Amino acid sequence: MGYVMKIFKNLSKKALKFCIIAAIISSNKLLPMRMRNIDLRLNKKPANISVYDWSKQKAQELVNEKRHAILALLGRTDNGWEETKENLEPIYKKSADHYEKKYKKQILPPSSHGLIMSIIKHPMIQKELGITSISIKENIIIAERAYAYPIKFLCEDPDEPIDSPEASDGYNIIISPQMAFSGKYSDEELEAFIGHELAHIKYKHIPEIYCFTNLYREKLSRNETNVNQDTFDEALHAYNRAIEIQADIVGTFNNWIWLETVENYWQNQTEIINSRNMDPHSYELDIDHPPVAVRANYFNNMFSEIKRESEPKTILPRPNKHRPNKIKPIPVKNTPKTNNSKISKLTENITQENNDRSTVTNKKPTNKKNETKNLDNNQEQNNAPGELLQNLINNITTKQAFTVIGFFIAAYIIFK
Repeated sequence: MGYVMKIFKNLSKKALKFCIIAAIISSNKLLPMRMRNIDLRLNKKPANISVYDWSKQKAQELVNEKRHAILALLGRTDNGWEETKENLEPIYKKSADHYEKKYKKQILPPSSHGLIMSIIKHPMIQKELGITSISIKENIIIAERAYAYPIKFLCEDPDEPIDSPEASDGYNIIISPQMAFSGKYSDEELEAFIGHELAHIKYKHIPEIYCFTNLYREKLSRNETNVNQDTFDEALHAYNRAIEIQADIVGTFNNWIWLETVENYWQNQTEIINSRNMDPHSYELDIDHPPVAVRANYFNNMFSEIKRESEPKTILPRPNKHRPNKIKPIPVKNTPKTNNSKISKLTENITQENNDRSTVTNKKPTNKKNETKNLDNNQEQNNAPGELLQNLINNITTKQAFTVIGFFIAAYIIFK
């Protein structure tokens, strides 16, 4: 140990700096510095599940996590929460029914029926929502569901216009014909918007938010909680981001245009909010207008992964560095005789060479290591200098490359 310390004392500062830099780089501690995806880490996806199903699974885990955090603030546990929701849901449903009467005054244009029908007849949507039948009564499209309230497609109330092509009250889809069918949005974009709101209905997101806020207000009125409004709103905001992610995933059903649409849409919402001088951290804003910036990184990763998965894969054989690949002889077709003797001679040589190679490869080698070494040496002798350099560049690993670069940088620092 003392001998080692003497060596370090005799080293100059520059040499010591060189050793430290080289050690850091060669240990590869700094690589790779990849940014983590928010909440849903797609680089951890198992191979035996599709991106769509896996994203749905991870989104559900995220929603469960944020729900659990709110219940903890309310002094509740997951046990019995479903029963509490069922008891509170009729109160919220009455409120939704009251607004439904106002929406029924307006009728959606018949031209919109075709698009809506094509969406709710989509096999994935029918499966996700448990739709059993679809009917049109008084120009209102109604999707009946097993063991759940039917979904109605209603027109917005002109006295209370919505700021988007569509919205949901938790049970019905409210559509703004002025926005939805103005030509501003394509059919694909409208499909994604409506799919998003249908997902909110499927998972009962909006009634659950009502249950959270109702319980919190009751506790406040009875002085049964020490949780202040800001803390509760922050937890509710986190839950809302999670349910928006969940609705975005289910609402896409492999719709590539949705990413661009949702970013533009939330940007428009931000402009509307700014024009109204609303507080960007207000309780209402957190519920109704979650910022797209929180989801942008997730979307980029999700859609690139889905596209990559859906593209046809061409698997190329990997070259084996330790053993030469068997080269199958090229079959020579019976072609008519030609006057060009060079071509026929070349074909004969190629066939003979391939036959020789296949014969050599099929033989059992007496010493695999020696034979491989000889073959590698012969291959190196036959390669031109340019090819050797190209092979070296192709086979170098990331760690080796950064180590070499690090040594060059360190040498420059020492000897400049």
